[in-house]
Amino acid sequence: MIAKSENISIEILKSIYLFSALSDEDLKLIVKCGKFISLKSGESLFSQGQPAESFFWVKEGQVKIFRCSVDGDEKVFHVFDSGQTFAEAFMFQDKPCYQVCAQAIHKTTVLQINSHVYRQILHHSVDTCFRVMAEMSSRIHGWLTDIDNLTLKN
Repeated sequence: MIAKSENISIEILKSIYLFSALSDEDLKLIVKCGKFISLKSGESLFSQGQPAESFFWVKEGQVKIFRCSVDGDEKVFHVFDSGQTFAEAFMFQDKPCYQVCAQAIHKTTVLQINSHVYRQILHHSVDTCFRVMAEMSSRIHGWLTDIDNLTLKN
């Protein structure tokens, strides 16, 4: 995992649903706390049980989210492509920790955002809170539908 010194632009942040409702002042805080991380194919970003101090946006590449069973079998829950965010829901737990593992499928660059800074911003913007909740609810609904399709049908 290599942190890149590449600049984060406010224009890029405005295109991401988690940041689109933020003020320019709030976006400048995100720019200060965010950093790009370059991952090699197969490289781990975080592991299950690790403290969830960040969430991520895929700039390029793909990241798979998975868990391993006691037998070592891997269950992939989702593959995130360029332009998608992941691990943002963990920041709302009392004691946030990742419930899954994340690994680059190919050479991948992600933007890492400090969850604590983002939560502080949300405390000041009710509109942003509701937009984030709506998007997260939609994602959960989609995943439940996927689980139903995979487990309840032949």
